[in-house]
Amino acid sequence: MRLEVDIGKTMNNIIVLGNNLATAQEKFVQSNLYDIFNIALDAGIRVALPEIVEDAVIDIKDALLENGLKDGVKQVWNNIKEFGKSALGIVTGKFDSVEQVQVATKTGGVLDTISKLFDFALDKAVDQEKISKSTRQSLKTKKNSIVKDIKNKVAENLEEQVTYVERINEYSEKWQECFENQDLKGMKNANKTMQKYLEKTLPLEDILKKARKIEIIQKLVESTGNFNITEEEKELAGVLAN
Repeated sequence: MRLEVDIGKTMNNIIVLGNNLATAQEKFVQSNLYDIFNIALDAGIRVALPEIVEDAVIDIKDALLENGLKDGVKQVWNNIKEFGKSALGIVTGKFDSVEQVQVATKTGGVLDTISKLFDFALDKAVDQEKISKSTRQSLKTKKNSIVKDIKNKVAENLEEQVTYVERINEYSEKWQECFENQDLKGMKNANKTMQKYLEKTLPLEDILKKARKIEIIQKLVESTGNFNITEEEKELAGVLAN
C-alpha cells in the first residue's frame, strides 16, 4: 500500500496521544503557570519595593520561587485536575477542551491555593534568611494585588488558548480546501501555520489527531505527487493518527 511512506518527525506535541496526553497537558500548563508566576512576581516586587535595584528584584523573586512557589505550580495544577475529576467528570485526568480548564481554574479554589503558596514562600524565605522580615512585610501588603495579577494572567492565557484552537480549526479547513483543489503549496502553508499554533496550544486529543492525519496525508501527496488518495488510505491515515 502507498501509505507505507515514511512520515518522518512531526511536531513534538503531535506524538503525545494516548497515555502520554495527560502528562503532556500537565507539563504544558505547569510551564505556562511558572512563566506567569515569574512575570507577576517581578512586577509585584517592583511595586512593593520601588527603591531596590534590579539584582535585588531578581534575588527576591528567585528566593520566593525556590522556597515554595516553583513547587507550588504543581499543586495548582493538581487542584485544577482534581476539580476537573470531581465536578466535570474528567476521570481520565485528560481535559478535552480549553474551556474545561477555564472552568476548573475559575472555580477550583486556585486563587486560595496561590494565596497560601505566596504566604508559605514568604515565611520560608525568611526562615532560610533569603529575604528580611521587612521585605516580607512589604510584599505581604501587596499580596492580594500580586495574586489577582496571577489570576488575571492565567485567565488571559486561557483566552488565548481558545483563540489558538479556533485558528487551528480554521487552518485545518483551509488545508482541506487546498487538498481538494490539489494545491500542494497552499496545503503546506496552511499546515505550517497550523503547526505554529499547535506549539502554543494545550495538547488536546481531537486537534492532535486531526493535525497528525493532515501531516500523514500531506507527506503521502509529497512523496507520490498524487492527490488521488483512496478512501482506504484516508481511513488508514486516521488509524495511524490515533
